[in-house]
Amino acid sequence: MIQNIKKICLFGIYAGIGVTLLAQVLIYSRFFYPFISTRVFIFRAAVEIMLFLYLALNFVSDEYRPRFSALTALIAAYIAVSALSSLLGPDPSGSFWGDIERGEGIIMWLHLLAYFVILAAVLRTRSAWNALLDSSLVMALFMSAIGVGQALRLGFTLSPSGTRVDASMGNPAFFATYLLFHIAFAFYLMGVRRFLIARIYYGASVGLFVWLIVATQTRGAVIALAIYAVAAAVFYALSSRGQARARKWSAAAVLAVLVLAAGVYFLRDTPLVQSVPGLRRVANVSLESRTVRTRLVTWQAAWKGFLEKPFLGWGQDSFTVVFNKYFPPYIYAAEGSQVWFDRAHSVVFDRAATGGIVGLVLFLSVIFYPLYHFLRRHLGNPETRRAAVIFSAFLAAYLFQDLFIFESVAVYIVLFLLLSFFSSEFLPQLRWRLPWLTGRRARLAALIVCAAAFGPALWYAVIHPARVNMQAAAAGKSDPVKEDFFQIIDRHRKYLDGAWTYGMPEYRLQFIDFVGLQLAPAGAIYPEVQPILSYTDGQVDKLLAERPYDAKSWLVAARHYNYTHAALDGQREARLRKAIEFAEGAIRLSPTRPPALQEAGYSHLYMYRAARDAKDEALVAESLALAEEYFQRTIDLNPTVYASYSNLIMLYLNSRQTEKITPVIAAMEEASVNFRLPERLRDLLNLSKSNGNYFWAAYFARELSLLEPDNPDAYGDWALAEAYQGNRAKAIEIANVIRKFGPEYEGQANDFINRVNSGYFEEQAKKANPQ
Repeated sequence: MIQNIKKICLFGIYAGIGVTLLAQVLIYSRFFYPFISTRVFIFRAAVEIMLFLYLALNFVSDEYRPRFSALTALIAAYIAVSALSSLLGPDPSGSFWGDIERGEGIIMWLHLLAYFVILAAVLRTRSAWNALLDSSLVMALFMSAIGVGQALRLGFTLSPSGTRVDASMGNPAFFATYLLFHIAFAFYLMGVRRFLIARIYYGASVGLFVWLIVATQTRGAVIALAIYAVAAAVFYALSSRGQARARKWSAAAVLAVLVLAAGVYFLRDTPLVQSVPGLRRVANVSLESRTVRTRLVTWQAAWKGFLEKPFLGWGQDSFTVVFNKYFPPYIYAAEGSQVWFDRAHSVVFDRAATGGIVGLVLFLSVIFYPLYHFLRRHLGNPETRRAAVIFSAFLAAYLFQDLFIFESVAVYIVLFLLLSFFSSEFLPQLRWRLPWLTGRRARLAALIVCAAAFGPALWYAVIHPARVNMQAAAAGKSDPVKEDFFQIIDRHRKYLDGAWTYGMPEYRLQFIDFVGLQLAPAGAIYPEVQPILSYTDGQVDKLLAERPYDAKSWLVAARHYNYTHAALDGQREARLRKAIEFAEGAIRLSPTRPPALQEAGYSHLYMYRAARDAKDEALVAESLALAEEYFQRTIDLNPTVYASYSNLIMLYLNSRQTEKITPVIAAMEEASVNFRLPERLRDLLNLSKSNGNYFWAAYFARELSLLEPDNPDAYGDWALAEAYQGNRAKAIEIANVIRKFGPEYEGQANDFINRVNSGYFEEQAKKANPQ
């Protein structure tokens, strides 16, 4: 009986390990954030089942008792410190559960720790570990097949991230990191399986992975490859003291890498380098490039957050709070810029900000501890020398790459697999004698607790959030053009009215934005739509209650009330005051974030219009002054953003303070903001026309015609604007230019000139602007 239970448990655990490997490859498109959610839910479910089976196995057999190294203690200590900093942080619940977009939180780290312990306990032989590394390599090759299809633009594979290969990872950098691990696995296994076919197989795998890393165009990973090669050569030379041949081969390898790097750099402008996208991105890196400068200012924000809470940091998954507080205005380059960073784009800076010096040291020690043992204890051991060279070089490269990237669930899974391998096979085991913890009664108690918690854990960590996740994804994919609005709302309410689960704030954001965008163009809404607006207002209140520390929540709330300020008769001013309150909340949490200031500016602009219609002179003056102040502050924060200037121009056209537009245009020219682009000039032209300002309509139409001399519409707008101003001679002159566009314009030009001479346009202008 006991033997049968043992076999069943082992089979289930091995199957679970296989599922965790498969989880790194799979995606399910019906999930919200499918590249992350698929892996998170599969991995959690597999680990929870494995943990129950392992505790049952551990109870019936002493053969698979847990094995602990100092690495186990370091990982557990890091999680404990993260939990403590999260309890003291702005959102303990969010830190524990994480979010849907990243799928981390303390709960994921607990699953990773369980995975680490189970692997080290169950895989007892080097051959078992080799088989697991081989299996992981097979999964990497399967994912690489997808990557090859993307690189070669084969239509049947998943679409890549633009020109960059990402396989089924959804992010080229994550895929590159994943491949970096498997290069190390392949080199290690090449030394284990010494027959020719195996070496060809592993060598070909390494070549494929290297090519795909270059195809991902991930600078950090490409440089990490070079570091890997140099570090391996150096460590090989150190492990082969007294062997001149080894030193020569190592020196040759280092020289080859240096020559290749120098060649790429000095030939960066040649067709040879420019034709290889991965090399082109590495060669063209510059401290002045926007990508690099964005990283640098993000790290500065993380550093400021670290200095504010240097000991324990802000808590797991709380970088958003830091980034909001110290938002670098440089990042806001244009309307629609990606300005919501929940990671520092550097594991080191991220851990420093969220875990403080204690968390950072513990996290880095998880990498440095095995590196130290490889270099100190295994590099000189003939039996483990090869493994020490391969994995020490990998850890050095991995540490370098961590300076420029944040990790994903798929990378964490393979990382903890490797760490468990190190702990089991290369690190000294701790010999604890703790019968109260490892005795039979303690094991029975652990099994009983796990059995009691198994169902609720699986429900709350996997089944229920996965179901809600799919409901939210299905609702988010609804097409408002083709589908009934009320049916889409019911689809959203299906998950919003259900039991709470983590990720709900993200789903509420999606819903609030959807309703706002649908109702914004409608103005006053029908009575049957009013309950939906009221329901959405309630979702805004719930969002703010869930995430009061997040500037994004307040900004979305302000945007919602701005979008729908005219939806209800008699409530225009009240809704705008709500919008102002929420925008001020966003500014309080993120004072240097231009979009927050812009939203406040919009609120006061709409309030100005409402007050003007109501003839409330005091409110008109107050709202106008505040709108101007907020729009100007966005320019002061970052004077290179066109949208900030166009908002100010819109305000001046609305308020008929058009004499202030000339200084705004001068300021744009001084800041080298190019507003003389066709799409921008068309926007300004239409804005001028909609406000009945023919002087500025003529100005922007003239600038547009200079850019597009073959565009008759630009000349037509210019001619009309001059005619409305009473500039008859100029209007007729432009009309004669329009004649040259072809015979079909001849009649239109003649009719226009006749009406100009009759004073028709001037009369129309007087009727539109009787003052």
